[in-house]
Amino acid sequence: MTQYIVGITVIRILSHNVLWFQGYPYEEPLPGPPHAEVVAGLADVYRGLGPELLCLQETPSPEALRAIGARLDMRGAFCPGSRQPAYSGGVLWKGSAEVVRSSQSNGAAPVRFWQVIALQQGAAPLYVANVHLASGRHMTSEEAECSRVDDLHTLLDAEPLPLVIAGDFNEGPGGPAAAYLYGRGYEDAALLFATDLPSTGIGKARSDQIWLHESARTRALGFGALSWNALRGPDVAQVAYLSDHLPLWLELRETP
Repeated sequence: MTQYIVGITVIRILSHNVLWFQGYPYEEPLPGPPHAEVVAGLADVYRGLGPELLCLQETPSPEALRAIGARLDMRGAFCPGSRQPAYSGGVLWKGSAEVVRSSQSNGAAPVRFWQVIALQQGAAPLYVANVHLASGRHMTSEEAECSRVDDLHTLLDAEPLPLVIAGDFNEGPGGPAAAYLYGRGYEDAALLFATDLPSTGIGKARSDQIWLHESARTRALGFGALSWNALRGPDVAQVAYLSDHLPLWLELRETP
């Protein structure tokens, strides 16, 4: 829901790697079919946060995206993974929005996916990128590092330029992808708000991140991550947590 703080309209953007709606721990091989209890549980978590835009990674299918969107009364767009088709994603939104470009429509296919969404809030659209960059799971660590920077370069080498980039970067905030984003004028929202967040995933560094372009810094109102307690699984023995990643959120004022 759109919020108001002393007359200021607040836009909340939420980013989360949903682990194909499997729950954690999971059984290999991945991805398996979505668990209905996990979809319902995550929908409850997201509803409590009230985002205007929801950026999801590891979304298994258009049907799965529509299923959770229906629970939230949100519309959206699915984007298949390019060179690693299992690593798809999608966005859901309230109100009016559209995907203006994506890895699916771009000539140079990334390893996984990215989308640029125009969220129609206020006088001008807010451009947000939903991304999932490569890990070393199916390539060497050196190949993955190069791929992440290459994919960001492709994402940012065309208009419109996203003011927010959210997703799973598959490296900590001190890696080459972060260095590239700093060079392009972006700031790590967790550092901007001095958030103590050493990790965003089970057995992972702070690989889930939200970056804000320096031109939009004055619009930033808040940043945070849910606790693991908020992701406690449903009352079934095999699901301890709804995902192995924490959801992150960023709040912006509607207009500069």
